Amino acid sequence: MPSGDNMRKHGKYNTKLYFTYNNILTRLRNPNHSQYKDYGGRGITMCDEWLDKENGFINFYNWAMANGYTEGLTIDRKDVNGNYTPNNCQWVTMKAQGNNRRSNVNYTYGGKTMTAAEWSRHLGGNKDLVYNRIRHGWSEERALTTPAKSKKS
Repeated sequence: MPSGDNMRKHGKYNTKLYFTYNNILTRLRNPNHSQYKDYGGRGITMCDEWLDKENGFINFYNWAMANGYTEGLTIDRKDVNGNYTPNNCQWVTMKAQGNNRRSNVNYTYGGKTMTAAEWSRHLGGNKDLVYNRIRHGWSEERALTTPAKSKKS
């Protein structure tokens, strides 16, 4: 981790982006962190450029600014089994990040692949519509093609 002097020299230690950077490092390195098993414990790492002792955070900061970072977005790894690298990371909304989880089930129909929650919203239902249909014995085709019933007022 960067030393105290390095943290202060860039003047960004009180920013959300610096918090994000340190939170990533903690998930990767601290076996006592509640999410370590899903990150560092699975062998997920951060690239050397972002870990550089002198300029790691500044390198990360510069990448973030050049790649769409704004308040309210969260860092997302395109390949959930890949490392934190410039080529594998992007800034997305929480909703988009929710669609990029290892626990998601994806369904493909008509050449289109989406998560169960995305299909559910596509059909006009709540996020659990497709999951519940399949759990209750519907075929995938029927579950992915039958629009949600609209509620009558």
